[in-house]
Amino acid sequence: MTQKNRLTRSITVPLFVLKDDPACAQTDPEIFFPMDIDMGFGMVTAKYQNLESAKKVCQECPLIRECLEYALKNNELGVWGGTTEHERKLIRKRNYRRYPVKHRGPSIR
Repeated sequence: MTQKNRLTRSITVPLFVLKDDPACAQTDPEIFFPMDIDMGFGMVTAKYQNLESAKKVCQECPLIRECLEYALKNNELGVWGGTTEHERKLIRKRNYRRYPVKHRGPSIR
């Protein structure tokens, strides 16, 4: 009998997700996280399975602002508040005093 190794994600769930009813709670969480990360030529690129679907779920969610704020403050990986890591990086650049970067590893684009 062979056993497949499966990559597992450790996700810290913000309090607002537990007390409120986000749209993502009824959606497969895999669509919100990169299926592959390409680390070539000094740049890191996240590749999503279905980015448009993930963003659509976020656009229909009443907690989109809280989610985006959380992701900006905590440098989260994946789609949060309708944005990718790269989009949040651009938001942080424009608002660098409000959202200082907390490093979690290589920068994702």
